[in-house]
Amino acid sequence: MGRDNWSIQAKAGDHLFARGFAATPSDVGSARGLLGNVLNLPGHPSAELQSPIRWGMNPFHDRNWQFHFHSLRWADSLRRAYEETGDEGYRLKHLEILTSWYRDNASERRTSSFAWYDMSAGLRCLGIAGAVHAYKDEDFLLEMLHIHGERLAEPGFGAQKGNHALHVSIGLVVTGHILGNEDWLRQGFHKIVALLTESVDPEGVDLEGAIQYQINNFRWYKEASRHLEAVGIDIGPELQRVDKMPGFLADATASTGWPVQFGDSDPTRLPDLHSAVLDYARTRGVSGTVPSEVFRVYTNGYVFGRNHWHFDAVDPMMFYSVRHGPSTSDQPHAHNDGASVTLTYGDTELLCESGRYKYDQSNMSLFLKSERAHNSVSIDSDPYNANAPTLLAHAHSTKVLDVTVLKRVEEHGSQWTRAIIFLREHSILLVADSVRATTSSRITQRWQLPEESEIAFSENSARIRSGSTYDLSVEWYGDTDLTMGSRCGQESPRLEGWRSVKHGSYFPAPVLEISRDASTMDIVTVLRPIHARGFAEPTSFETTSNADAWLEGILSIPTGSSAQKFHLMVRPEMVTCSPV
Repeated sequence: MGRDNWSIQAKAGDHLFARGFAATPSDVGSARGLLGNVLNLPGHPSAELQSPIRWGMNPFHDRNWQFHFHSLRWADSLRRAYEETGDEGYRLKHLEILTSWYRDNASERRTSSFAWYDMSAGLRCLGIAGAVHAYKDEDFLLEMLHIHGERLAEPGFGAQKGNHALHVSIGLVVTGHILGNEDWLRQGFHKIVALLTESVDPEGVDLEGAIQYQINNFRWYKEASRHLEAVGIDIGPELQRVDKMPGFLADATASTGWPVQFGDSDPTRLPDLHSAVLDYARTRGVSGTVPSEVFRVYTNGYVFGRNHWHFDAVDPMMFYSVRHGPSTSDQPHAHNDGASVTLTYGDTELLCESGRYKYDQSNMSLFLKSERAHNSVSIDSDPYNANAPTLLAHAHSTKVLDVTVLKRVEEHGSQWTRAIIFLREHSILLVADSVRATTSSRITQRWQLPEESEIAFSENSARIRSGSTYDLSVEWYGDTDLTMGSRCGQESPRLEGWRSVKHGSYFPAPVLEISRDASTMDIVTVLRPIHARGFAEPTSFETTSNADAWLEGILSIPTGSSAQKFHLMVRPEMVTCSPV
């Protein structure tokens, strides 16, 4: 290396702490696999790394695989294995891979559209930095890094918001620091601060629309801060937003100990993010500090509620979550899940989110993002408006109950009001849906259920058995001309009843459907957990006549020898529920 070798190598070494570039116990094993041309990318089966490498290869026809392939993050295990063992074979293989990519993709002769995919390019800067740090007298690495700096600094390169733009900005900071380019460094710094301000709100909520990305972005912004610290730059007070993100994750943790699966999320064990309240949630009360609130409303998209914070088998925690807020189109990893509800009780998942399949436009991916794969309502004549927000009309909580009221307006003007009422003492969730469609068609309320659930219907109710500790009782009141049914693993005429809990895979999972062929629907759904070996006396709902209300009545909940009664009224402008 021609210019101030030791200084350049030292600067490069300041940036090798990020996940995927820091030393791990598995580095030598991964590197040995690459010596044998076995390529393992996260979330995908093994593939053969051909010689010479074909950078246009896509053995699984998967965009996510191509992204990982061109990030070259997988190749960095060779550098780490070399630093650990001193084995020249690892160094030579790593240089062979870097040289091959540089030769085939640095110019406009690129062999794949993913060669300069924004997030891949940003991550690749860290891999090149690692090679610069570890290997002396390899001038092509500095040329490779310089080309990356030039490309990433171009106006309009890649995404301009979200985590992809963040990775491009981190790449600019790292490249500018190593090569002494102050313009790239400043550009990366200012973009990181701007992204943080627009991507994480003052409550610590990531605005990508997926719980998985709340975890990811916490790590990525913390890493961005460390990259800037290595340069001697303080990211500023905006970092306080990131420090609030673990508190949000604690609130988003269900009674099962798992975070809710909203948006592009797989079921994910919560990591240790050095937060006392998150420790309490992720260890199910074994350690940490008990969060202070049982009802939390986050302005940008989420409501979380529970009866208490004790992970106690004797008095199980009941947890529910609700989506609202910005439109799907304004959140890069959101689904059409406005007003969707999830529900758990103790260690039992009762109402599920359907997850993601792949980052593509396949039929299954599109279905799992659609309103038909969530615990919500669809109107056949008026599709879900992905450009419209789900408005939070009202939310309040007392010791007795929580009330959350949401409103949606779909593409052709149909209106849907959903009130979610949690009766804390009774561990009952009421969901009141009032729909006013512009034309008569099928209106369907759906409840996504765990795999292998069995549904037993009666006159106006159903009992769902999933083989877990608790069953779910579902009762409907209001409109009397409802059709009840279920689907599981349906492929034609359209997909219904599927779920994914891992990228690239899916399986049949039942969905409970309540539908009406009309221009209106007014129903109250009573959701109650019941011990699998127990019996629950049914509730009752006595409708009252009120010209000003869409739905009004008295709900009676059996409590031993008597009954607790609640007056429920749903009006276009207001929903009330109060003990009688």
